[in-house]
Amino acid sequence: MPDLGNLNASMRLQCKSCGWPLPDGMTMEAAQMHFQVEHDTDDVTLDLVAMCICGEDMTYTESRPTGGGIKDY
Repeated sequence: MPDLGNLNASMRLQCKSCGWPLPDGMTMEAAQMHFQVEHDTDDVTLDLVAMCICGEDMTYTESRPTGGGIKDY
């Protein structure tokens, strides 16, 4: 497999409603408390997102055509 330079790339779970990132090691019971208190629901809905090395989540903003396909930003 080629080295893509993604040595610091990682994924994290965050709240689908507000984007709050779950701290490392958090239990699902503690995550459910967030949904009960902040969103008044028992439904836990999380997104798995790519995380930049700066700690911010990387979100899709647009796609542009390239010479041989499409590049997502």
